Amino acid sequence: MREKKNRSEGVPPPLAGLPPRRPRWLRIGLWAVTCLLLWALGGTATVGLLYLAVKDSLPELPELHQYNPPTTTRLYSYSGILTAEFAVERRDIVPAGKIPRRLVEAFIASEDDNFFSHFGIDPMGILRAAIKNLRAGRIVQGGSTITQQVAKSFIGREKTFTRKFKEAILAHRLERKFTKEQILYLYLNQIYLGHGSYGVQAAARNYFGRNVWELALDQMATLAGLPQAPSEYDPVDRPAEALRRRQYVLQRMFEEGFIGKDELSRARKAELHADPIRDYFRRRAPYFSEEVRRQLQQRYGTEGVY
Repeated sequence: MREKKNRSEGVPPPLAGLPPRRPRWLRIGLWAVTCLLLWALGGTATVGLLYLAVKDSLPELPELHQYNPPTTTRLYSYSGILTAEFAVERRDIVPAGKIPRRLVEAFIASEDDNFFSHFGIDPMGILRAAIKNLRAGRIVQGGSTITQQVAKSFIGREKTFTRKFKEAILAHRLERKFTKEQILYLYLNQIYLGHGSYGVQAAARNYFGRNVWELALDQMATLAGLPQAPSEYDPVDRPAEALRRRQYVLQRMFEEGFIGKDELSRARKAELHADPIRDYFRRRAPYFSEEVRRQLQQRYGTEGVY
């Protein structure tokens, strides 16, 4: 007993004036917050340096009245029958007033349901798309906003982190320069929809032989399902996949409140039928059309024809 008492007497008393040791959970919390702040500061600095590195290489955005992408040259017979089309990018610019509201709603429902509320980039949309794609086991929804898809047309489609960063900056600039309606006008007139079709008017004529303002709801949904993967959802070469995608777009339109149950039911029952214009022209004097194209190119040059 005497030995134990001596040992306890040999332990030095706690130093006076020092604060008590913090609980373990508080120390871990403070460490985590410190790391998070350092990570945020580092991320901000990285973004700033990247912006300085790429800002001078970003293209200038054109004025809307200067928007003049390549369009299609058409060859008609003496009797007024369309016999051929010449184009690198088959495209017809359609005025905003002739684009049906239902078609706009179809693209918004399938591509960017927060289009009218985001600033060009939609972080929550990216997260939702990732979750949906994981659940489906395939890509059913992209993470890029409609504005980002417009930005791609100005900077190319190479898949690098730098290009993605440029795309985000340019998307924000687009939102500051144009109204949402103007961005939709640019998007719907230049989005690639397969079989050489750029824009909804060219695609409507190519797949269905109609003007975009003459399309039925099911046909609009078919077009709105194409941007994510035009070859995978091709209504000509892969009708089963195109039909599944069309039904998804129609369901999204219903969930967003753009169409009612009756419209949804009728459109889902419609038969999927596409008659590509490429086959139409193969049946109409292909050799004569090719000779005309050659002579036009000799006289007016490639840029004059295409």
